[in-house]
Amino acid sequence: MFGTAWPCLRPLVSVVALAAGAGSILGRSPLAVAAPAPEESSSAGPLHVGFRFRTGARPAGRAAVAPDGTTYIGTSEGYVHALSAEGGYLWGYTLRGPVTGRVAIGVTSAVLVPTARRIYALRPDGTLLWVFESPIVVQSDLIADGLGRYFFESEDGRLFGLSGRGALVLHVPGQVAFSSAPSLLANGAIAAARADGSAVSSLAGKTNRFVLGSPARELVSCPSAEFCALVGDEVLGVGASGVLFRIPALRASSDSQSLAVVTDAQLEVYRGTPLRRELSWELPAAVSAAPVFDSDGRILVPLKNGLLCAAVERNRVSCVKVAASALGTPVLDTPRHRVLVTAIEGLLASVEVD
Repeated sequence: MFGTAWPCLRPLVSVVALAAGAGSILGRSPLAVAAPAPEESSSAGPLHVGFRFRTGARPAGRAAVAPDGTTYIGTSEGYVHALSAEGGYLWGYTLRGPVTGRVAIGVTSAVLVPTARRIYALRPDGTLLWVFESPIVVQSDLIADGLGRYFFESEDGRLFGLSGRGALVLHVPGQVAFSSAPSLLANGAIAAARADGSAVSSLAGKTNRFVLGSPARELVSCPSAEFCALVGDEVLGVGASGVLFRIPALRASSDSQSLAVVTDAQLEVYRGTPLRRELSWELPAAVSAAPVFDSDGRILVPLKNGLLCAAVERNRVSCVKVAASALGTPVLDTPRHRVLVTAIEGLLASVEVD
Protein backbone atom coordinates (compact mmCIF):
# COMPACT_ATOMS: atom_id res chain seq x y z
CA MET A 1 0.00 0.00 0.00
CA PHE A 2 1.06 3.62 0.34
CA GLY A 3 3.75 2.99 2.90
CA THR A 4 4.43 1.55 6.28
CA ALA A 5 2.73 2.08 9.58
CA TRP A 6 3.80 5.12 11.58
CA PRO A 7 4.86 3.78 15.01
CA CYS A 8 5.15 7.24 16.55
CA LEU A 9 1.42 7.78 16.33
CA ARG A 10 0.49 4.71 18.35
CA PRO A 11 0.69 6.38 21.80
CA LEU A 12 -1.79 8.99 20.59
CA VAL A 13 -4.36 6.46 19.42
CA SER A 14 -6.50 4.17 21.51
CA VAL A 15 -9.08 1.52 20.82
CA VAL A 16 -11.64 1.60 23.58
CA ALA A 17 -13.95 -1.33 24.25
CA LEU A 18 -17.09 -0.07 25.96
CA ALA A 19 -20.08 -1.85 27.41
CA ALA A 20 -22.23 -3.32 24.67
CA GLY A 21 -25.19 -1.21 23.74
CA ALA A 22 -24.10 1.94 25.56
CA GLY A 23 -25.42 4.21 22.83
CA SER A 24 -27.84 1.85 21.18
CA ILE A 25 -31.55 2.32 20.68
CA LEU A 26 -33.06 -1.04 19.84
CA GLY A 27 -36.44 -1.46 18.19
CA ARG A 28 -38.46 1.34 16.67
CA SER A 29 -37.16 4.88 17.10
CA PRO A 30 -39.16 8.14 16.96
CA LEU A 31 -37.09 8.90 13.86
CA ALA A 32 -38.24 5.74 12.12
CA VAL A 33 -41.23 7.30 10.41
CA ALA A 34 -42.27 6.01 7.01
CA ALA A 35 -42.00 8.85 4.52
CA PRO A 36 -45.00 9.67 2.37
CA ALA A 37 -44.55 9.55 -1.37
CA PRO A 38 -43.69 12.88 -3.02
CA GLU A 39 -46.55 14.60 -4.83
CA GLU A 40 -45.13 13.62 -8.21
CA SER A 41 -44.73 9.88 -8.45
CA SER A 42 -44.42 7.41 -11.28
CA SER A 43 -44.00 3.67 -11.40
CA ALA A 44 -43.81 3.41 -15.19
CA GLY A 45 -40.74 1.77 -16.65
CA PRO A 46 -38.09 -0.29 -14.84
CA LEU A 47 -37.90 1.78 -11.62
CA HIS A 48 -40.28 1.37 -8.65
CA VAL A 49 -39.90 2.85 -5.16
CA GLY A 50 -39.86 0.03 -2.60
CA PHE A 51 -39.71 1.99 0.67
CA ARG A 52 -38.90 5.46 1.95
CA PHE A 53 -37.39 6.13 5.37
CA ARG A 54 -37.06 9.50 7.10
CA THR A 55 -33.56 9.73 8.60
CA GLY A 56 -34.37 12.68 10.90
CA ALA A 57 -31.44 14.74 9.56
CA ARG A 58 -29.45 15.11 6.38
CA PRO A 59 -27.74 11.83 5.42
CA ALA A 60 -23.95 11.90 5.76
CA GLY A 61 -22.92 10.25 2.53
CA ARG A 62 -24.33 7.19 0.81
CA ALA A 63 -25.91 4.19 2.48
CA ALA A 64 -24.06 0.90 3.03
CA VAL A 65 -25.66 -2.49 2.33
CA ALA A 66 -24.64 -5.73 4.05
CA PRO A 67 -24.75 -9.08 2.22
CA ASP A 68 -28.06 -9.95 3.95
CA GLY A 69 -29.64 -6.70 2.71
CA THR A 70 -29.43 -4.80 6.00
CA THR A 71 -28.96 -1.12 5.19
CA TYR A 72 -27.03 1.38 7.32
CA ILE A 73 -27.06 5.16 7.06
CA GLY A 74 -25.39 7.88 9.17
CA THR A 75 -26.67 11.43 9.60
CA SER A 76 -25.30 14.92 10.10
CA GLU A 77 -26.73 14.97 13.64
CA GLY A 78 -24.78 11.94 14.84
CA TYR A 79 -27.14 9.01 14.42
CA VAL A 80 -26.70 5.65 12.69
CA HIS A 81 -29.83 3.82 11.55
CA ALA A 82 -30.12 0.14 10.58
CA LEU A 83 -32.98 -1.09 8.38
CA SER A 84 -33.94 -4.59 7.32
CA ALA A 85 -33.90 -5.56 3.65
CA GLU A 86 -37.63 -4.79 3.56
CA GLY A 87 -37.19 -1.34 5.13
CA GLY A 88 -38.19 -2.23 8.69
CA TYR A 89 -36.42 -0.30 11.45
CA LEU A 90 -33.94 -2.48 13.38
CA TRP A 91 -31.96 -0.14 15.63
CA GLY A 92 -30.34 3.24 16.02
CA TYR A 93 -27.09 4.34 17.63
CA THR A 94 -26.22 7.81 18.93
CA LEU A 95 -22.63 8.98 18.38
CA ARG A 96 -20.55 11.75 19.92
CA GLY A 97 -20.59 14.19 17.01
CA PRO A 98 -21.95 14.27 13.45
CA VAL A 99 -21.22 11.44 11.04
CA THR A 100 -18.73 12.88 8.53
CA GLY A 101 -18.75 10.28 5.76
CA ARG A 102 -20.18 7.10 4.36
CA VAL A 103 -20.62 4.12 6.67
CA ALA A 104 -18.48 1.08 5.76
CA ILE A 105 -19.14 -2.61 6.38
CA GLY A 106 -16.21 -4.75 7.51
CA VAL A 107 -15.32 -8.28 6.48
CA THR A 108 -16.60 -9.45 9.89
CA SER A 109 -19.91 -7.57 9.30
CA ALA A 110 -18.91 -4.80 11.70
CA VAL A 111 -20.36 -1.40 10.80
CA LEU A 112 -17.67 1.32 10.72
CA VAL A 113 -18.81 4.92 11.13
CA PRO A 114 -16.56 8.01 10.81
CA THR A 115 -16.96 11.16 12.89
CA ALA A 116 -14.59 14.12 13.13
CA ARG A 117 -12.42 12.62 15.90
CA ARG A 118 -13.57 9.01 16.23
CA ILE A 119 -14.29 5.97 14.12
CA TYR A 120 -16.87 3.68 15.66
CA ALA A 121 -17.24 -0.04 14.98
CA LEU A 122 -20.71 -1.41 15.73
CA ARG A 123 -21.83 -5.02 15.73
CA PRO A 124 -24.70 -5.98 13.40
CA ASP A 125 -27.02 -5.98 16.44
CA GLY A 126 -26.28 -2.30 17.17
CA THR A 127 -23.92 -2.73 20.12
CA LEU A 128 -20.49 -1.12 20.29
CA LEU A 129 -17.43 -3.19 19.33
CA TRP A 130 -14.62 -0.62 19.53
CA VAL A 131 -13.77 3.05 19.03
CA PHE A 132 -10.68 4.44 17.29
CA GLU A 133 -9.81 7.86 18.74
CA SER A 134 -7.88 10.01 16.31
CA PRO A 135 -5.51 12.88 17.22
CA ILE A 136 -6.40 14.63 13.96
CA VAL A 137 -9.66 15.46 12.18
CA VAL A 138 -11.01 12.64 10.00
CA GLN A 139 -11.85 14.25 6.68
CA SER A 140 -13.11 11.56 4.29
CA ASP A 141 -15.29 8.51 3.84
CA LEU A 142 -13.90 5.17 4.94
CA ILE A 143 -12.63 3.20 1.94
CA ALA A 144 -12.32 -0.59 2.29
CA ASP A 145 -9.72 -2.45 0.22
CA GLY A 146 -11.42 -5.85 0.45
CA LEU A 147 -8.61 -7.21 2.65
CA GLY A 148 -10.02 -6.05 5.96
CA ARG A 149 -8.32 -2.63 5.93
CA TYR A 150 -10.00 0.78 5.95
CA PHE A 151 -8.46 4.02 4.77
CA PHE A 152 -9.26 7.62 5.56
CA GLU A 153 -7.67 11.05 5.13
CA SER A 154 -6.91 13.73 7.68
CA GLU A 155 -7.41 17.44 7.17
CA ASP A 156 -3.63 18.03 7.22
CA GLY A 157 -2.90 15.80 4.22
CA ARG A 158 -2.08 12.45 5.83
CA LEU A 159 -3.52 9.06 4.91
CA PHE A 160 -4.25 6.39 7.53
CA GLY A 161 -5.24 2.75 7.47
CA LEU A 162 -7.00 0.72 10.16
CA SER A 163 -7.32 -3.01 10.64
CA GLY A 164 -10.69 -4.60 11.23
CA ARG A 165 -9.91 -4.54 14.98
CA GLY A 166 -9.28 -0.81 15.04
CA ALA A 167 -5.47 -0.91 15.12
CA LEU A 168 -3.48 1.61 13.13
CA VAL A 169 -1.68 -0.28 10.35
CA LEU A 170 -0.75 2.51 7.95
CA HIS A 171 0.37 6.12 7.99
CA VAL A 172 1.42 8.07 4.91
CA PRO A 173 2.88 11.50 5.75
CA GLY A 174 1.85 14.46 3.65
CA GLN A 175 2.22 18.22 3.75
CA VAL A 176 -0.36 19.04 1.06
CA ALA A 177 -4.06 18.66 1.78
CA PHE A 178 -6.15 16.23 -0.21
CA SER A 179 -8.58 17.53 -2.81
CA SER A 180 -10.45 14.22 -3.20
CA ALA A 181 -11.45 11.38 -0.94
CA PRO A 182 -9.50 8.15 -1.41
CA SER A 183 -10.95 5.88 -4.09
CA LEU A 184 -10.80 2.13 -4.62
CA LEU A 185 -10.07 1.57 -8.32
CA ALA A 186 -11.26 -1.42 -10.34
CA ASN A 187 -7.79 -3.03 -10.22
CA GLY A 188 -7.72 -2.90 -6.41
CA ALA A 189 -5.48 0.17 -6.12
CA ILE A 190 -6.16 2.97 -3.64
CA ALA A 191 -5.89 6.41 -5.24
CA ALA A 192 -6.23 9.99 -4.03
CA ALA A 193 -5.66 13.52 -5.37
CA ARG A 194 -3.96 16.44 -3.62
CA ALA A 195 -4.54 20.19 -3.66
CA ASP A 196 -1.26 20.80 -5.55
CA GLY A 197 -2.64 19.10 -8.68
CA SER A 198 -0.98 15.72 -8.12
CA ALA A 199 -2.42 12.25 -7.59
CA VAL A 200 -1.09 8.97 -6.25
CA SER A 201 -2.18 5.36 -6.62
CA SER A 202 -0.84 2.31 -4.85
CA LEU A 203 -1.26 -1.42 -5.42
CA ALA A 204 0.61 -4.34 -3.82
CA GLY A 205 3.23 -2.05 -2.29
CA LYS A 206 3.96 -0.16 -5.52
CA THR A 207 3.15 3.54 -5.55
CA ASN A 208 2.69 5.64 -8.70
CA ARG A 209 2.50 9.41 -8.80
CA PHE A 210 0.78 11.51 -11.46
CA VAL A 211 0.66 15.19 -12.40
CA LEU A 212 -2.84 16.45 -13.21
CA GLY A 213 -2.08 20.16 -13.41
CA SER A 214 -5.03 21.17 -11.21
CA PRO A 215 -6.64 19.70 -8.09
CA ALA A 216 -9.13 16.88 -8.79
CA ARG A 217 -12.32 16.66 -6.74
CA GLU A 218 -12.80 12.94 -7.45
CA LEU A 219 -10.90 9.98 -8.90
CA VAL A 220 -12.79 7.10 -10.53
CA SER A 221 -12.00 3.97 -12.49
CA CYS A 222 -12.35 4.27 -16.24
CA PRO A 223 -11.51 2.26 -19.37
CA SER A 224 -8.43 3.09 -21.48
CA ALA A 225 -6.63 4.74 -18.53
CA GLU A 226 -5.16 4.07 -15.09
CA PHE A 227 -7.99 6.19 -13.68
CA CYS A 228 -10.10 9.24 -14.49
CA ALA A 229 -9.89 12.52 -12.58
CA LEU A 230 -12.68 15.10 -12.38
CA VAL A 231 -10.96 18.47 -12.70
CA GLY A 232 -13.00 21.63 -13.23
CA ASP A 233 -15.58 20.93 -15.93
CA GLU A 234 -13.62 18.04 -17.48
CA VAL A 235 -12.84 14.40 -16.82
CA LEU A 236 -9.18 13.55 -17.51
CA GLY A 237 -8.05 10.06 -18.45
CA VAL A 238 -4.72 9.57 -16.67
CA GLY A 239 -2.01 7.03 -17.50
CA ALA A 240 1.69 6.46 -16.90
CA SER A 241 2.58 8.96 -19.63
CA GLY A 242 0.31 11.69 -18.28
CA VAL A 243 -3.13 12.90 -19.34
CA LEU A 244 -4.43 10.67 -22.16
CA PHE A 245 -7.74 12.36 -22.97
CA ARG A 246 -10.10 15.12 -21.85
CA ILE A 247 -13.91 15.02 -22.01
CA PRO A 248 -16.31 17.75 -20.83
CA ALA A 249 -17.99 16.47 -17.66
CA LEU A 250 -19.24 17.47 -14.22
CA ARG A 251 -19.76 13.88 -12.99
CA ALA A 252 -18.51 10.51 -14.20
CA SER A 253 -18.80 6.78 -13.59
CA SER A 254 -17.73 3.63 -15.40
CA ASP A 255 -17.97 -0.10 -15.82
CA SER A 256 -15.35 -2.35 -17.39
CA GLN A 257 -16.00 -1.11 -20.94
CA SER A 258 -17.85 2.20 -20.75
CA LEU A 259 -17.41 5.68 -19.32
CA ALA A 260 -20.58 7.62 -18.48
CA VAL A 261 -20.28 11.39 -18.11
CA VAL A 262 -22.85 14.06 -17.35
CA THR A 263 -22.80 17.77 -18.09
CA ASP A 264 -25.70 19.41 -16.31
CA ALA A 265 -28.72 17.70 -17.95
CA GLN A 266 -26.89 15.66 -20.61
CA LEU A 267 -25.75 12.03 -20.22
CA GLU A 268 -23.16 10.57 -22.61
CA VAL A 269 -21.46 7.19 -22.88
CA TYR A 270 -17.96 6.66 -24.31
CA ARG A 271 -16.50 3.31 -25.38
CA GLY A 272 -13.61 1.85 -27.34
CA THR A 273 -9.89 2.56 -27.65
CA PRO A 274 -9.50 5.44 -28.08
CA LEU A 275 -12.74 6.39 -26.35
CA ARG A 276 -15.53 7.51 -28.67
CA ARG A 277 -18.96 8.89 -27.83
CA GLU A 278 -21.54 6.24 -28.67
CA LEU A 279 -24.71 7.22 -26.80
CA SER A 280 -26.31 10.42 -25.58
CA TRP A 281 -29.48 11.27 -23.64
CA GLU A 282 -31.21 14.50 -22.63
CA LEU A 283 -32.28 14.38 -18.96
CA PRO A 284 -35.37 16.10 -17.53
CA ALA A 285 -33.35 18.08 -14.93
CA ALA A 286 -29.82 18.79 -13.80
CA VAL A 287 -27.78 15.95 -12.33
CA SER A 288 -27.17 16.08 -8.55
CA ALA A 289 -24.55 13.33 -8.06
CA ALA A 290 -22.55 10.72 -9.94
CA PRO A 291 -24.40 8.09 -12.00
CA VAL A 292 -23.85 4.35 -11.58
CA PHE A 293 -23.97 1.31 -13.88
CA ASP A 294 -26.08 -1.62 -12.71
CA SER A 295 -25.21 -5.27 -13.44
CA ASP A 296 -27.27 -5.17 -16.67
CA GLY A 297 -25.39 -2.16 -18.03
CA ARG A 298 -28.15 0.37 -17.37
CA ILE A 299 -27.08 3.78 -16.14
CA LEU A 300 -28.90 5.17 -13.09
CA VAL A 301 -28.74 8.95 -12.75
CA PRO A 302 -29.83 11.01 -9.68
CA LEU A 303 -31.28 14.47 -10.37
CA LYS A 304 -31.62 17.71 -8.41
CA ASN A 305 -35.43 17.63 -8.57
CA GLY A 306 -35.64 14.26 -6.75
CA LEU A 307 -36.03 12.07 -9.83
CA LEU A 308 -33.99 8.90 -10.32
CA CYS A 309 -33.62 8.10 -14.00
CA ALA A 310 -32.48 5.01 -15.89
CA ALA A 311 -31.06 5.19 -19.41
CA VAL A 312 -32.71 2.04 -20.76
CA GLU A 313 -32.53 2.41 -24.55
CA ARG A 314 -30.67 4.53 -27.08
CA ASN A 315 -33.29 7.25 -27.09
CA ARG A 316 -35.29 6.64 -23.90
CA VAL A 317 -34.86 7.61 -20.27
CA SER A 318 -37.28 6.28 -17.66
CA CYS A 319 -37.61 8.13 -14.33
CA VAL A 320 -39.34 7.74 -10.97
CA LYS A 321 -39.99 10.44 -8.38
CA VAL A 322 -38.12 9.49 -5.20
CA ALA A 323 -37.96 12.69 -3.16
CA ALA A 324 -38.65 16.41 -3.19
CA SER A 325 -34.96 17.37 -3.10
CA ALA A 326 -31.63 16.50 -4.71
CA LEU A 327 -30.55 12.84 -4.64
CA GLY A 328 -27.16 11.37 -3.82
CA THR A 329 -25.27 8.73 -5.81
CA PRO A 330 -27.24 5.44 -5.82
CA VAL A 331 -25.78 2.38 -4.07
CA LEU A 332 -26.25 -0.93 -5.86
CA ASP A 333 -27.80 -3.92 -4.07
CA THR A 334 -27.53 -6.37 -6.96
CA PRO A 335 -28.81 -9.54 -5.20
CA ARG A 336 -32.13 -7.78 -4.49
CA HIS A 337 -32.30 -5.95 -7.87
CA ARG A 338 -32.47 -2.52 -6.28
CA VAL A 339 -30.53 0.60 -5.42
CA LEU A 340 -30.50 2.66 -2.22
CA VAL A 341 -30.51 6.42 -2.66
CA THR A 342 -30.54 9.35 -0.22
CA ALA A 343 -32.02 12.84 -0.51
CA ILE A 344 -30.76 15.96 1.23
CA GLU A 345 -34.16 16.57 2.86
CA GLY A 346 -33.40 13.61 5.17
CA LEU A 347 -34.60 10.58 3.24
CA LEU A 348 -33.36 7.10 2.38
CA ALA A 349 -35.26 5.20 -0.33
CA SER A 350 -35.09 1.75 -1.88
CA VAL A 351 -35.74 1.72 -5.63
CA GLU A 352 -36.37 -1.60 -7.33
CA VAL A 353 -34.86 -2.01 -10.80
CA ASP A 354 -36.71 -4.45 -13.09
